[in-house]
Amino acid sequence: MRRIPLATTATLLIAIAFAACTPQPATNVSLPVLFTDHMVLQRDTPISIWGWGDSGGMVTVSINETEENTRVESDGTWSLELPAMPAGGPHILTVTAAESLTMTDVLVGEVWVASGQSNMEWQLQNTNDAEAEIAGADYPNIRIFKVAHNTAYSPQTSVDVDEWRSITPET
Repeated sequence: MRRIPLATTATLLIAIAFAACTPQPATNVSLPVLFTDHMVLQRDTPISIWGWGDSGGMVTVSINETEENTRVESDGTWSLELPAMPAGGPHILTVTAAESLTMTDVLVGEVWVASGQSNMEWQLQNTNDAEAEIAGADYPNIRIFKVAHNTAYSPQTSVDVDEWRSITPET
């Protein structure tokens, strides 16, 4: 019978233990509908990114040279914060797990939430000089994320939307 030296056995056991402890990428990772191409992230404040996946796996989020990691919790949720960024872009935001999700043309700037009265939905086509204003509406760095009307009697994890859109004569 051949004997394995103790140092080799210890090294092998450490390697096996390390491999067993190495976090595996999360599977079935998804994001809220807010996180898509053309989105706008709030400037000058930590940027929260969150989503869902199979518990226990690791998720990495990167933008520019910044990268943060987190683990999917037992309830299937994950969240992390990226450091504050100044206004600018476009950037690419990548969420990496067993699969990668990539959002392109991401801007960092002012994010305003407009809600309330029905006049908040007044359409430009119903205003004075509508034709000229619509024809001149070419603002690629102004984005809109319109949420559909939906009555809910409990908190929701998603909303019905089209997508982030730049301001153009067509939109």
